[in-house]
Amino acid sequence: MCQAASARRPCAPCSVLVVSRGNWTRTKRHLLGCFCAITLLAFAHASASAAPIVSWDFANPSIEASPTEALTVFATVSNDASATDPISFSTLTALGGMGAPPGGGSPLTEAYQVELADIIFLRPVRLDPGDSITLPWADLSPLGGSAPPGLYGPGEAGIELESLFVASSGLFTVTVVPEAGTGLLCVLGLLAWACARGRSSTRTSRVTAT
Repeated sequence: MCQAASARRPCAPCSVLVVSRGNWTRTKRHLLGCFCAITLLAFAHASASAAPIVSWDFANPSIEASPTEALTVFATVSNDASATDPISFSTLTALGGMGAPPGGGSPLTEAYQVELADIIFLRPVRLDPGDSITLPWADLSPLGGSAPPGLYGPGEAGIELESLFVASSGLFTVTVVPEAGTGLLCVLGLLAWACARGRSSTRTSRVTAT
């Protein structure tokens, strides 16, 4: 304590110094709290930006098939080029396949037996940023051995990579068209029927004339 101060009360400079020390203690605590908050935010941002960005879509969104043709539908899984972390997975489970397609047509299950993929890989599949891989999503078998001509598709579709669910970026449709041989047989049958009908009409005319 300075000489100008009394025994019970410090002089003005000493009072200012004591107050300054108290403010500095509180300031240090405040700065420490801010530093911790900034560190946590930076860590959260780094973690978010480091996460893989996974998407997938059907490799062929528009399929044309004959009534008796069995199909395998493929999906392309991608890790976006803007991601900074790879993704690895050991299983792929396809989901969905039910309901009517939103763009019009009939439910896929009205024409096909749908066997969704459930794959266990011998080694984990790794996709670095910008990488993609094409894998089976489902096998389609015509019900009764022959699917009626028409437009079919699923109402929804998704996949699970390990425990990560990813919705499809789009859906697919199957257009069933009659086989070329079947159409030709129908045309030949109509021609034969027309010829037979013409001959029958000619004979009837001759008999009537006689």
